[in-house]
Amino acid sequence: MDNLNELKAIWQTADVSDLPQAKEIKAISKDYQQKTLVKKAWVFAATLLASGIFVLSLFFYHPQFISTRIGQLLILLAMLILLWSNLKSLGRIYRIRNCSNQEFIKYLREVQLNRIIYYKRTQVFGMILYSAGLLLYLYEMVYKDVYAAAVCYALTISLLISSWFFLRPKAYQKRKNKFEPFLDHVEKLNKQLQEK
Repeated sequence: MDNLNELKAIWQTADVSDLPQAKEIKAISKDYQQKTLVKKAWVFAATLLASGIFVLSLFFYHPQFISTRIGQLLILLAMLILLWSNLKSLGRIYRIRNCSNQEFIKYLREVQLNRIIYYKRTQVFGMILYSAGLLLYLYEMVYKDVYAAAVCYALTISLLISSWFFLRPKAYQKRKNKFEPFLDHVEKLNKQLQEK
């Protein structure tokens, strides 16, 4: 019986100051949702504005070659893919407004998976369309001068290659390195709350 009293005394005097409160995950959830929603809304608005300006320019610029029109169409399709992707993200963020801790963690895991899918599929498809569209679009401007065409295409292709093989992977890795510790932290807090 003495062991039970000692155990009870230890239990009641244990320091629980470092254990998380249930409100902490809710606060993290709301803060994450707010920041992500604002960022996605800005990207969506900027893409929508750029797409609108691009569509308006299609009415005022009348190209001689069909390759220019095809290029314009491919660039517009790439913009629409970006708009669609951001609109889906906004919808997912909006749906988790009032969620439990487990639902928030499930949402974060889905975000992690969606980022991988976006990086490996959606972004690749959009960049292929954009690159092809840009190369076709530029042809009409430089086809008469071989030197100007060589310089223009060399600069454009080098920009596309650096975007494809340097900027894109670097941006993905930066987001991944920032997101994974955040997810680990939230999962750790949730695990501690469940053990409480």
